[in-house]
Amino acid sequence: MTSAVASGTTAGGVNKLNRELLRWLQSLDLAYSLKNIKRDFSNGFLIAEILSRYYDKDISMHSFDNGIGLKVKKDNWDQLLKFMAKVPDFEIVGSKTEADAVMHCENGAAVAYLGKLYQCLTKRELQQVHPRPVEEDIPPYAKPTGSALIREKMRGPEFAETTDELQMGQKVRSVHARHEETLQLERLNDLERYGPASNEAKMVRPRKQKVVGEDSPVITTAVVKEVQIKSIDDRNLNLAHLRATREASAAMTVNPNNTEYGYAVELDGLELSDKGGPPKRRLMDLLNEYVTRKLTGTSILTQMDARKDRFDAFLSVVFAGGVVSDEDVAGVLRDLVDPGSVLANVLLDSPKDFWKLSGMLLPFLSDFGEDNPIFAASVHLWTSLGALCTKRDPAAAAIALSDYTLPGLATILTAAPKKRHAILRIIYSFGSAKVVAHIQTIKRLREGLPNMHVFIHCLALLFGLETEMDDTLSDLYYYYCCIGLDMACDKLRAACISMLPLFLASASAFALDLVPRLVAFSIRSTWWEVKAQLLIVASAVLHFSTQSTATASMEPHVDTCLAILDREFTPVASTNLRRLGLVHSAKLHTRFPELVPNYVDVLTSLSVEMLQDLVQDVAGDVAELPVFGASGATYHLTSLRGSWDPLGIAKQLALDSTGDGPSEQAMIVLLACFEELAKTQPEQLNALYALVQPMVIASLEAHATCELGVGLLSIVSFYSSPYLDVLRHDAMQAVLERICAGNVKEMGHQQQVLAQFLQQLCVSNSRTSTAVKECLTRLKTKVRTFQETMFSVALDAVLSH
Repeated sequence: MTSAVASGTTAGGVNKLNRELLRWLQSLDLAYSLKNIKRDFSNGFLIAEILSRYYDKDISMHSFDNGIGLKVKKDNWDQLLKFMAKVPDFEIVGSKTEADAVMHCENGAAVAYLGKLYQCLTKRELQQVHPRPVEEDIPPYAKPTGSALIREKMRGPEFAETTDELQMGQKVRSVHARHEETLQLERLNDLERYGPASNEAKMVRPRKQKVVGEDSPVITTAVVKEVQIKSIDDRNLNLAHLRATREASAAMTVNPNNTEYGYAVELDGLELSDKGGPPKRRLMDLLNEYVTRKLTGTSILTQMDARKDRFDAFLSVVFAGGVVSDEDVAGVLRDLVDPGSVLANVLLDSPKDFWKLSGMLLPFLSDFGEDNPIFAASVHLWTSLGALCTKRDPAAAAIALSDYTLPGLATILTAAPKKRHAILRIIYSFGSAKVVAHIQTIKRLREGLPNMHVFIHCLALLFGLETEMDDTLSDLYYYYCCIGLDMACDKLRAACISMLPLFLASASAFALDLVPRLVAFSIRSTWWEVKAQLLIVASAVLHFSTQSTATASMEPHVDTCLAILDREFTPVASTNLRRLGLVHSAKLHTRFPELVPNYVDVLTSLSVEMLQDLVQDVAGDVAELPVFGASGATYHLTSLRGSWDPLGIAKQLALDSTGDGPSEQAMIVLLACFEELAKTQPEQLNALYALVQPMVIASLEAHATCELGVGLLSIVSFYSSPYLDVLRHDAMQAVLERICAGNVKEMGHQQQVLAQFLQQLCVSNSRTSTAVKECLTRLKTKVRTFQETMFSVALDAVLSH
C-alpha cells in the first residue's frame, strides 16, 4: 500500500498522507489498496470500511456500493452523515460541507478529512507537518486559460449538483468574468511585459546584423496593427450553434452592393445568390406557401391567426385542439416534404432553419401516441426528409440531426418505449447506410442516452435495421448484448436474446457462444417475453443446424435448444407462447420428427378461432400477438401452411385418435393438411385417407365437425389418384343410415350438409354419380323416415340430373 500511495499522490503536496496516517490505514487492512487519495475516498466506501472496524454493529458494508457515479457517492455519504449525527464524537467530521468537498475530489479535502477522522477514532492528536513555503512563480504561458478554469470548476460540487441549464450558464459566465478580471489586474501590475495601453502603431526592434557589402547595418521597420479579437461567450460554445448565429447575423447585414453574406436581398420571397445562381428559398416561405395551398377552401384556414405566419398559426390551431381532426393534420404532415428536395436543400444550407424546423416538428412525435395517425405521419415526414437530405450530403445530414434533433429524440426514446422503433428509423434515415456511418450514429446515441438500459434496448432494435455488417459492428452489438444479458432486468434480457437470430445471419459464432446461457434463463426467468424469445432463438438455432456443415460442433447446441423447446413449448404454456412456438418451430419437423407429437398436442390445445387463423391459406401475416413486447418487438404470426409437415402431422393425428369422435381442433388441422397435400403431394392422399378414415367418418355425426369432415371427403373425391370412392365403405353406410334416421332437431344440420355434399358430388363428378344414386337409394329402402329428410330432396335432384 505504501508504494501505491506514494505513486498516486505525488501530483500535489496537499494530497499526500503523512507517515502516521499511512501507518494507521495500513493497520486497518482495507479491502482496496490506495492509489489516488482524492479519488479513492470520494465515494465514501473506504470511509465506511474504516468506521466498520470501530463500529462493526452499526456499519453494514453491504449497504454501501463501491461505485463512481454521483448517485452512488451521495447515497454512501448520506448514510455516513446520518450515522455520524448520532455519535457526538464525530461532530468535527459530520459536516456536509466537508463531505461534499471529499465527494467532489477537491484538492486536500480527503487528507484533511482523514486527519480529523483519525483524531475522532483514536483520540490522538495528529502531528502536523508544516512544509517550507515555496513562492509559486508560474510563467504566464502556463497559467490556466478561461476554458480550462471553467472545466476545472465544473468538476466541483457547485456545478456537479446543478441540473438547471440556466443556472449552469450563469455560473459559467460568473467564472469567466472573474477570470477576465484577474487577467486585467495582471496586465496592469506587469507593465514591463504588457506595456501601456496604446492605439498607436508599435515599432519592432531594428535588426542589428550587418549585411555583407554594407558599411553600416540596415534598420528594417515593421508596423504591427492591434487586432481586436472577440471572445466566444458561453452561448456560442457549440460550433454548430455558432455557425447558425453567424448566419443569422449575416442575414441582417447588407453590404454596399446590396447583397448579404452569401445571399442576395429578399425580393418577393426569393433570395438571389450573389453568384447569379438559382434562387434560394427561405424555410418559412416554403412552409407558409404549402399550408396555404393545402388548406385553401377549408374551414381550418379561417380559424387560424392571421397575424402569425401560416405555418405557425397552423401549429397553434393543432395544439389548441378541437379545431382540426387528427386525419387532417396527418394529411398535412405527410405531404410536407416535396419530392424535388427543395425543403431538404434549404435545411442543409441553413443550420438555423434545421434547428427551427426540429423545434416545430418534435412535439408531433412526443405529444401524440404511437397509434395516432399524427405520429405515424410525423415519422413518415422525418424519414422522407432524412432520405432526401442523405441523398444530397450524408455527412451533413447526420451532423445536423445529431446537433439539433437528437437531444429531443433521446428524450422520447427514454420516455416512450413503444415509440423507440419508429424514432430509431428516423435517426438511421439521416446518414449513410454504410457500417462506418452507423457506428458513428451509435456512438452519438450512446452520448445522448445516459441510461444504459434504454441504450441497450435501442441497440437491440437498431440491430434489426442493419443492412450491412462487418466485424467491428458485430463486435459492438455483441459487447452490449452480453452486458444486457447480465443485467437483472427481464425486459432488457428479452431484447438482448432477440438479437441472437440476427447474429446467426451475420456472425454465427457470437450467437452460438451465447446458446449455453439460454438454459439458465429458461429455468430462472418467469417473464413471458423471455420465454417467447427463447422459443424463437431455439427454433432459429435448430433451423441453422440443418443448414450447417459442421454437424459435430453443432450437436451440443442442438441438444440445448431441444431441451428449451421441451421445457417451454407445451400444451399448458400461455397462449402467446403456444402460438409463437407453433409458428417458429413449424419448419423443423422434417429434420426433427421427434418434435411432431408435442407439436400436434399444442396445435389441438388452442381455441378454434386461434387455430383457424394459423392454418388459413394466406400469404404474409395472419395475426399478431395482442400484447406489445417490452423489448420493443411486435410479434407477427404467419400461416403454418408451407412451413409445417402436413403429412407427418396428419399421421400423428391418426395415431392420437381414439374411439370417440375427433375434436373440432383436430379436424381443422386435418382438413388443412389435406388441402395442402392436394396441391403439393396429391399422390399421398389415398394412403393417408386410409389412416384417417375412421376419424373422418366419426366426425360426420357431430354438429361441430360435420362440415369439416365433408370438406375432407370432397378433397379426397376430387384430388385422389387413382380415384377413391369415399362412399363405398361399410362404416360410411352405417353412419349415413344413423344420421338419416336421427331426430331432425339433433341431426338436421348434419342431414342438410351431407345431402348437399352428395348432390354436389353427383353433379360435379361423373365418376361418382352412380355411387351417389346407389347410396341414396339404399338409404330410402332402409330408413323409414327418409322422405322427411333432406336426403329425399337430394335423391330427386340426382335422379333428375
